[in-house]
Amino acid sequence: MTTAIGKTGVIGLLRNGEGPTVMLRADMDVLPVDEATGLPYASKIRATDRDGKTVPVMHACGHDIHVAWLVGATILLPQARDTWRGSLMALFQPRRRRRKAPSR
Repeated sequence: MTTAIGKTGVIGLLRNGEGPTVMLRADMDVLPVDEATGLPYASKIRATDRDGKTVPVMHACGHDIHVAWLVGATILLPQARDTWRGSLMALFQPRRRRRKAPSR
């Protein structure tokens, strides 16, 4: 396993003999959205956006399911080693930091 990819990302490699290498990627990031569900597990996190403003953030764009299916694949594929050959690279990728656009 390789950690600290883009600071918080992780790559896991599962080798299963000779064969192709396949990479599966799940992106992990948040949106600047205030979670107003009132649920006890609702996000209360605040972060600094690229303009230096403090904004609420939450996972609201499907990335949680991206991570869930990749975790599932990394659990199921080792259990089915007799049905495939090669290597699986599982990349859990953090958001890419965007540069602030130059002012004109």
